[in-house]
Amino acid sequence: DLKLFFHCSIREKAKRRFKEFKKKNKKITLKQVEKSLKKRDFMDKNRKESPLILVKGAVLVNTTKINKKQMEDKLNNLVKRAIIKKYGNL
Repeated sequence: DLKLFFHCSIREKAKRRFKEFKKKNKKITLKQVEKSLKKRDFMDKNRKESPLILVKGAVLVNTTKINKKQMEDKLNNLVKRAIIKKYGNL
């Protein structure tokens, strides 16, 4: 089994989300997006049912400084290693 936990800095998440929102809502600010994400992250980490936390045995994947292609490559490598670990070289 492969468990993944994705992490990205609040600032980078806000920048990415702001870019998406800006296409739809010209009045939103980066600060508003960042504040909203902080609130959502806090609620996700502190909820009673299935809190969003790094669990034992999970691989931490930091997406803060990588682009989509780098992420794809990283995930492909993680999956390949997990398959080899479980089933050996095929």
